Amino acid sequence: KSDIYYTLPISLSLRGNYDAFGKFSTTLAAMQRIVNQDVKSISTTKGDTDELSISTTVYIYRYREGD
Repeated sequence: KSDIYYTLPISLSLRGNYDAFGKFSTTLAAMQRIVNQDVKSISTTKGDTDELSISTTVYIYRYREGD
């Protein structure tokens, strides 16, 4: 919370292929709110090099309209 906006952090653990993460990022970019993504880690899934595991925190910002 700041003087002009609220921040909502959302921690996510995701698994999928490279294309799926591209679609996920595209969907975030299309949101009507300002969104930042902080990727904590990226790794391949054991035994499957086509599947990735990503740990990320997404921050959504919303303008304060007076409390």
